[in-house]
Amino acid sequence: MVTHNYWWPGITMQIKNYVLGCDCCQRMKFFPEKPAGKLKPNEATSQPWKDITTDFITGLSEAQGYDALFVTCCHHTKQAHIIPTSTTTLARGVMEWH
Repeated sequence: MVTHNYWWPGITMQIKNYVLGCDCCQRMKFFPEKPAGKLKPNEATSQPWKDITTDFITGLSEAQGYDALFVTCCHHTKQAHIIPTSTTTLARGVMEWH
């Protein structure tokens, strides 16, 4: 450690600023957290549409007033519903499609 051999007024702040600005220091930084653990697959469902995944795909070119997609997929049947929407749509706007 630098502070074992050197000292000057403001050394702590200068070292902190150096480390925050150093790309190598930031990539090698140790985070005192436990590893996340092994991934566990979802259990198989026995009924369609009981376990679903939803996602928004954004950043698309505008077509017919839409610039995003709302995707819902069933884990059991692998069936997907793709709903055109826009990035300004609220949850209420998505629900009006059903």
